[in-house]
Amino acid sequence: MIAKVNGTVSGLGASIMFGADLIVAREDAEIVDSHMAAGEVEGYGAEFSVVPGDGGTALIPMFLPPALAKEALLLARRFTGRELAQYGAINYAVPADRLDETVDGLARRLLMRSPYVLGWTKRAANRAIAAQIARSLD
Repeated sequence: MIAKVNGTVSGLGASIMFGADLIVAREDAEIVDSHMAAGEVEGYGAEFSVVPGDGGTALIPMFLPPALAKEALLLARRFTGRELAQYGAINYAVPADRLDETVDGLARRLLMRSPYVLGWTKRAANRAIAAQIARSLD
C-alpha cells in the first residue's frame, strides 16, 4: 500500500499513513496525531483528550526519534511532509505538482516485481512490525 498524502492527515489518518508500505507526501502536507489536542477543540474543556489507541502510540515511535515521537503524541505537534522526509519517517516529500507522478512511478516499479516475492517480503517485514506494535499496545 502506498500512502499518498495530499493535504492534512490527522489522528487515525496519521496512523493509517504510518501503516502503509511506502509514504509519499506533498512537502507542505501536515501530519498530526491530534488525540491529545482534543481539549483544544472548541466546546471541549482542556481536560478532554483521548489516548491514541488506534495505533499511533505504537507506529509514531517506530518512525520518529523518541523525543519527537513524544512531542508528536503528547503535544499534537504538526509536522510537514518535508520535515518527516528529513527525519526519514516517510519515503518522499515532493512538490504538489509531482505527487501523482512520484506515486505512479513507485506503483509501476512495484508492478514489475513478482507478486509472490512481494507478498512474502511484506509478510516477513510486517511480522516484525506487528510484534513491535503488539508489545507497545500491551
